[in-house]
Amino acid sequence: MPFPCHYTNSETQKTYLVTIGQSGHLTEIKAVAGPHDWGSVDWEIVGNQFLLHTIQSHPAKGTGLGSLLMHLAASEALQANCQRMQILSAAQSERSFYQMMGCTIDTTALASFNQQNFTQQEWAGLSSSCPVVADPSQVLVSSSASVYKRWS
Repeated sequence: MPFPCHYTNSETQKTYLVTIGQSGHLTEIKAVAGPHDWGSVDWEIVGNQFLLHTIQSHPAKGTGLGSLLMHLAASEALQANCQRMQILSAAQSERSFYQMMGCTIDTTALASFNQQNFTQQEWAGLSSSCPVVADPSQVLVSSSASVYKRWS
């Protein structure tokens, strides 16, 4: 995708200028419509893994900016031939968003633990601390519904 570009939200009628650049050693996509309406996603690529460090969205929740940023990030991951995305700082409160975007919880780190040695609450805490991962093409497909519905 050529940057810079503009995306207009069909619900809010706000137009975002979307740019890509470097922020230290990370690549970053920024989407800005004004001082209070902006979002960003930054990442690095290690081997064939796309390590998403942060995603931020600062308009009202539900406007689709997060979906747009995930869609753009997944496109970048696919262009870099990455086979896996890992969300490094997935907030517990946003796990449902990542699942809507096609991500899953990678519980392989728990394979050596016996679940019976933990209370339900302890096991849920361990599980929720596991990384959020995805196949970039699945994120692209899952995010498309929101992107095509709200953005032009």
